[in-house]
Amino acid sequence: MRRWELVAAGSAKFWEVGLTGAVATVRFGRLGAAGQTQVKELASEAAAEAHVAKLVAEKEKKGYRPVAASEAPPAGTARDEDTWVMPAAWLRDVVRRRGLEPLPKFKLDSRRARELRDWVASDHSVIAEVLEDPRTDRGLAQALRDQLGGRPSPLGAAALASAASLHKATVHWLIAEHGLPFAAAAVAHRTTMFFGRARPDLGSWVQKAYLQPFPDHRVYLDHVDAANLVLVRSALAVADAETHAAAVEALEEVGTTRAGQMARAFLAPSRHDWFEEAKAHSPARGRTGSPCAR
Repeated sequence: MRRWELVAAGSAKFWEVGLTGAVATVRFGRLGAAGQTQVKELASEAAAEAHVAKLVAEKEKKGYRPVAASEAPPAGTARDEDTWVMPAAWLRDVVRRRGLEPLPKFKLDSRRARELRDWVASDHSVIAEVLEDPRTDRGLAQALRDQLGGRPSPLGAAALASAASLHKATVHWLIAEHGLPFAAAAVAHRTTMFFGRARPDLGSWVQKAYLQPFPDHRVYLDHVDAANLVLVRSALAVADAETHAAAVEALEEVGTTRAGQMARAFLAPSRHDWFEEAKAHSPARGRTGSPCAR
């Protein structure tokens, strides 16, 4: 029998079909289960072939993907104690990764990229605030000046994106302006800094923007940094091999802080050494931390 599987949107199902003359046999159910079998006899072999072709088209339209016969477990095979099948309810929260089906979808949004590009071109007052505020870290301020002066770096671009706070535009702007490897390093750097607004002193009622290092920052799943990391990971999952390799190389530089180590381990899950390094900083209990745990 030919087999299709659907692992997406909270589903983990299989569907199989076979033909014997004018008889079509269908087996379906949850992955890891024996499933149900249905048999239907058609008027002729031609009618049975047309019926099966229609069923296949319907399943593939719903997202089912064909599975090679060698990959499919024998009918009725029970799970053994050494086989773990992810519960379907968990699949909603799985962040897709390179090399595992189904791959995520990513499309560069030029409108979003232009939104942040136009913000930079407007010479927004917040940039001056960040550069002039004495609370801003000198290293970050210099990286930001270099970025604005035509000497871009992932750290400088991360500082600029932090000041802009156009979170839905960040990744698209980074990729459009500098390419995916640069963007991967930049979003990792973004997790290592804190952009804030506060009164510079007790005698002032005007809040000013500033930028400081935040090397032990924990990125929670409901934070904008997590959304950007997931978006870049999706882009890396569907990138060509050369681009992906360049991104992993670019991420080497961001491992000097705990936050950077967590971020790069999430973006490049194939680097098991990075994962082990980051795992040492991951909380064992409590609120879900960095998405690298996913």
